[in-house]
Amino acid sequence: MDISRLIRKEILAQRAYAVEELSCPVKLDANENPYVLPVDIRDALLEKLRNIELNRYPEAGSTALRARMAAHFDVSTEEINCRQWIG
Repeated sequence: MDISRLIRKEILAQRAYAVEELSCPVKLDANENPYVLPVDIRDALLEKLRNIELNRYPEAGSTALRARMAAHFDVSTEEINCRQWIG
């Protein structure tokens, strides 16, 4: 099957933009960093990730997150707004 038949001709006519090569070590616009995370930080991050249930949706209303943020910033939970994107 020729999938290009399903794509509008305007889309097919688009060309990729050229990225300017720069010789700077940190490219913030590309989220690049030449420095590797230290092993202890990487291990701690991986340990946290091991305990996250990635197959589940986050808690509706983000109650626990809002409570932790409110405590950290010393504000009420009503002052923390965690909107969900509904597309």
